Amino acid sequence: MTTSVHKSVVVAGGKATATVTFSGVPAVDETIVIVDAAGTSKTYTAKGSETAASLQFNRASTAAAAATSLKACIEHANGHNGTITVADDESGVLTLTQTVAGPEGNAGNVFGSGTGITDGLANVTVVDFAGGEIAEAND
Repeated sequence: MTTSVHKSVVVAGGKATATVTFSGVPAVDETIVIVDAAGTSKTYTAKGSETAASLQFNRASTAAAAATSLKACIEHANGHNGTITVADDESGVLTLTQTVAGPEGNAGNVFGSGTGITDGLANVTVVDFAGGEIAEAND
C-alpha cells in the first residue's frame, strides 16, 4: 500500500473592513467604540474641537469634516495607531481596515477578541468589520 501525505498551508487571507458613514454631525459627547483584531478597544468622543491625543474628534462643522477628524483620532498614537488603517473619501465616508489579515478582525469573531464597532453617534451609519478570512494553499 502506498501512502501519500498532502499538506495544506494555512495563510492569512483577506483583511476585515468596516465603513463609518456620516450623514450629518453627531451631538457633543456621543461616542463610537472601535475594537481592533488584537482586542484593543478605544472610545472616540464627539466634541466641539479636535484633541486627537484625547481621542476627541471635531463634530462642529460638516459631516465630511467630522469624519476626517475621527480619522485623525483613530490614526493617532493614542488611538489605534496603525492597527486599523482608515481611508477617507472626503465626503463623510471612512473605510476602516484591520491590518491583521484573517477572521480575527471580523466583528463577533470566534477568536474572542470582541472585535467590532459600537456606534453611539447620531447621523452616523456603521457597517461592522467583515471579510477577514483564512486562505489555504494546497500542495
